Amino acid sequence: MVADSICSMPDHDFSKPFSVQVVSQSHPIVITRLLLVIAICLQQLPHGYDQSRLHLVGSLKDRKEKIIDTIANVTSDDELIGSLEGIECLMWVLANVGFWRGLANVR
Repeated sequence: MVADSICSMPDHDFSKPFSVQVVSQSHPIVITRLLLVIAICLQQLPHGYDQSRLHLVGSLKDRKEKIIDTIANVTSDDELIGSLEGIECLMWVLANVGFWRGLANVR
């Protein structure tokens, strides 16, 4: 059952702020799914978007490269993608090959 899976999303009280510390203690596939969502959001930013509004450490390009590398490392590990959630991540990556090319062009 997915709810009992090691990869299930941790319960989150949406009235509280997002906690990177809580997510960082999650299973790598949970983190990868979150990174996929972030990557898709970054891809959707309009050209000329004021990147300072994101409060990123470093450039958007550096952040993008780190996200892509992390997703690639996790989705290339057979043990990590050997769950329903892992296969879901791999399918998102494979279904969005053109998306990744576009993300590589984010400035």
